[in-house]
Amino acid sequence: MARDYNTRQKALVLQALMDMGERAVTVEELMEGLRRKDSRVGRATVYRQLDRLVEAGKARTLPGPEGALYQYVDDASACAHHLHFRCQRCGRLYHVECECLQALSGHLRQEHQFALDPGSTVLQGICGDCGKEKEYGAVDP
Repeated sequence: MARDYNTRQKALVLQALMDMGERAVTVEELMEGLRRKDSRVGRATVYRQLDRLVEAGKARTLPGPEGALYQYVDDASACAHHLHFRCQRCGRLYHVECECLQALSGHLRQEHQFALDPGSTVLQGICGDCGKEKEYGAVDP
């Protein structure tokens, strides 16, 4: 019977993560999403299930200014070859295919003997949509 309980909890956490879309979220944001759906899942259970989802390749964990962030992964292998941008305002994670960043990665490897891990490299900043808001000091191009 405990096995069904764990499966149910995992499904609830996975669905809450999927509901967040492209956002990389904190555990607190994930728990708020669960509460809005009247899903009663304890914090320890959420952490445990997130660990299992990360191990299974269904979620990724990223460093964030407020601690660990989690994001649903539709195809784990797709993110292994490009960098990511994360908007600190809206939380959206952008997958970035860019020749300039690939050149930077090559430069770091050749000149500094440092190999970036593209799948876990996240550049933090403010996205274009959020940057249009006055409070973020948008700069006209």
